[in-house]
Amino acid sequence: MTAPVQPESNHPQPKPGSLRTALRYAFLLGTLLFLIVAGVLVFFAAKSGRPIFAPQDNPAGKSFSVKLREYDRAVTAEPESAWLSAEFTAGLIRRLDDLEKDALGVESHLSVLKRRRVLAIHANAGADTATAASAYLAAACRAAERFPYSQLLSAVAAEAAAHSVLSEVPVLRNAPAPVVPPLRGPAAETAIRYAADLTEPGLIPLALSVYVLAGEISDPERAVTIPRSGEFLASVSEFSGERAAGTRFRDWENFLLDAAVIRLLQGDTRGTAVLIQPLINSRADPETAGPAALRALRFGAEFFYDFGDPRRAAEIFSRFSDDRSIGRQADALWLAGQQGPARNLWMVLISPAADGPDRITPSPDLTVPDLLVSDLQVRCLYNLASTEQRFVAERMAQIAAERAASGTPETPEEAFARRTAVTTPEQDADARALVWIERLLSLDRTHLYGLIRYTRFLDSQRALAILETTELAETEPLISLERLRRRMPDWTVDRIIPETWLLLNHSPGAAALYQWAGYYFDYQKHYGDTARLLRAAKNHGIDGPWLTFHQSINLIHDGKYDEGEALLLSLEADSGRSSVQDPVWQIPANIARLMEARRANAAALDYYAIAAAQVKDAACAAKIQYRMARCLRALGRDRESRRILEYGLTLDAENLNIRLELRRLDDMGIF
Repeated sequence: MTAPVQPESNHPQPKPGSLRTALRYAFLLGTLLFLIVAGVLVFFAAKSGRPIFAPQDNPAGKSFSVKLREYDRAVTAEPESAWLSAEFTAGLIRRLDDLEKDALGVESHLSVLKRRRVLAIHANAGADTATAASAYLAAACRAAERFPYSQLLSAVAAEAAAHSVLSEVPVLRNAPAPVVPPLRGPAAETAIRYAADLTEPGLIPLALSVYVLAGEISDPERAVTIPRSGEFLASVSEFSGERAAGTRFRDWENFLLDAAVIRLLQGDTRGTAVLIQPLINSRADPETAGPAALRALRFGAEFFYDFGDPRRAAEIFSRFSDDRSIGRQADALWLAGQQGPARNLWMVLISPAADGPDRITPSPDLTVPDLLVSDLQVRCLYNLASTEQRFVAERMAQIAAERAASGTPETPEEAFARRTAVTTPEQDADARALVWIERLLSLDRTHLYGLIRYTRFLDSQRALAILETTELAETEPLISLERLRRRMPDWTVDRIIPETWLLLNHSPGAAALYQWAGYYFDYQKHYGDTARLLRAAKNHGIDGPWLTFHQSINLIHDGKYDEGEALLLSLEADSGRSSVQDPVWQIPANIARLMEARRANAAALDYYAIAAAQVKDAACAAKIQYRMARCLRALGRDRESRRILEYGLTLDAENLNIRLELRRLDDMGIF
């Protein structure tokens, strides 16, 4: 019998093998999910230090907050006398240890640490001081290590380390001024390690307090080595307004001033200027400012005086009314190019007050104010004497430039009258400078630089007589040097150099003598003596940029051009970061000579321009103009070269190289 035919279905029937495959995949996926969830639970259990399920000894499964309330009730239920018991303190420490095991996050750890701190402070009056303080420090360090990115836990750890030291000293509760010991040993290292991580503004005072307690800020040399010491001090100064407690942060100027000093010692002059600006703006009137603000304001003035902004320094000094500040203002004005106002202030300072005790009769032939004896006025007299000739020369040049610009040049009659006059402006300047020097020496006959400047107005015999009989002759090496310089016109170079070495051997520690000898040896091209001089200077501990300069000249003379150029470039870079000093034009000039020798005329021209802006001597300035003209000729800029030569001829009419070069340009038809 034939079996009935089954109707065909529209859906395919699953194969037995495919069903088993699907079940296998589902089982594997479920197993994988179970392992992942179990791993996460185990990880968090190990991280928190508590079991996944409630332990058998805590059937009720009390929460962390419930345990905290129970701890607080246990503490408040005991009388105050119980805090003096070591057993009671130890019991509270054990309960806090159990609470720490249940703490999961930063907030819960802070809750436990707050109670540990209260216990450590109260136990400080009891018999078990070290136990509570050490337990507080250990717990704070554990929490900070567990959550290394928490600023609050790091702050608590730093404070706990400081408290562990303070708790070792018995402090009477009623003592008016308890002695705070400095942080020392491992506790100090721990406190500093965690304080260094604090960057939030509200925690900066705590970090600074830790450094102060550790003695890191008391010594400037140590404070400079702290990477963020200046930042700490500057950040504290931001609390000059109202604080959360309603009290003002006092003496914030002192903190900002200390931060500026540290920045300055670290060589960050730009950062120092940024910190000084709020000090200057905070107290515009010294009459109403406090001592801290006055110190800060004066520091700002001295900073700008020493680091390149004398005009700003003069403005700040002008806010003070004392004679010392007026003298500093005059000095700053002179450095800023304000010769007239500077000399007027010096004149004011040497004028006596209405009731001045000591007076000196002025010279009958020159208008010189009456003088009052004081160290400040002696300095002002020397400044007036040393700037007289330069002031007159620059004033004459200014008048000539104004007349040339107005189109009214000097007529031949005026030129003849000027040349044939009995006294010229230069002679009048010399006579006036001599008067200032004589007044100075009448007040202080042992003024070293005044005596030297005075002898330069005299002939050689009179000058030598004064230099040999002065009481400074045996004690001041500069007097011996001045005697040597006055004899140089009558001696040959072969005699001057041995005499120079005798002078150096007699005063081996006088850096000024070594510096002068170095320039003289190089000028006479006695480079062997220069090499000996450099070695002797280093043996006697003498150092300075001039040593590097002469070393570079020696290297260039020996054919080591690259090494010599590297030293000169380093000096040129350092000169831009140094304080206000007379620039050394020889450095860029020698760099330019090396560039010119390598036919890098454009670069040489730039360095010659720097040297031309720094040089003061007219003859040397003319030589630089001649070298600049040569570079311009090499670059094909003949007309500019001629203008440079014509300007150089006005500086030194006796320069033969400039005259020959101008004649050569005339022959070439370049006008």
